Amino acid sequence: MNVRRGVVAVVYRTKESNIEFLLLHRTWIWKGWELLKGGIEKTADKGLDELAVKREMEEETGIRKIRIVTKMPHTIRYSTPKKYEGKYPFKETVQSVFVVHALEDNVKISLEHDSFMWLSYKDARKMLTHANQKKALDEAWDFMKKE
Repeated sequence: MNVRRGVVAVVYRTKESNIEFLLLHRTWIWKGWELLKGGIEKTADKGLDELAVKREMEEETGIRKIRIVTKMPHTIRYSTPKKYEGKYPFKETVQSVFVVHALEDNVKISLEHDSFMWLSYKDARKMLTHANQKKALDEAWDFMKKE
């Protein structure tokens, strides 16, 4: 079975004493609110998750000044939905999850998205479309509260 490797970034900023998370409204292929995510491109990223996070941050948000805080032990794994079979050369996706501190917040979204929001943890959790990304946000939030 062909597996696509990818990354998901739980991106946050600090505004005064508040922590806000970045959500992107996806319009390409499907519609809904998501965390930043993307595939690992062997040529561009040399197969390294951290390089993929940096590249996706710049491509999807225009944000270059970041600090990768940690790679979470949790991974997101899902099968390609049947309605997309044949459109992709892979049947399954496995994504590493990162916590990323955005050191700037001037977002310029890519063509995959039509909107973005910086939200509190509770509001971000309500807005996220997929349960596996909610779980990634939960685990990142738990990690951040301990730090």
